[in-house]
Amino acid sequence: MVLEFPIKPMRNFQKFLASEANVECDNHTCFLVEMRDTVTYNEKTVAFMFSDFTMYVGDKINEKRW
Repeated sequence: MVLEFPIKPMRNFQKFLASEANVECDNHTCFLVEMRDTVTYNEKTVAFMFSDFTMYVGDKINEKRW
């Protein structure tokens, strides 16, 4: 499943993720955030991909050549 958000209101979140990952903020980046589900205690992964106009959120990434 993929959710899409306009990039402008998400730029501060992108900068936060870049800061936490200790990387430069770029307009074409993808972050995988691992967390524990508070109900089942299973590990979950959330992917945040940032492009020029959109932030995509999903549960995995597919590596491709752009």
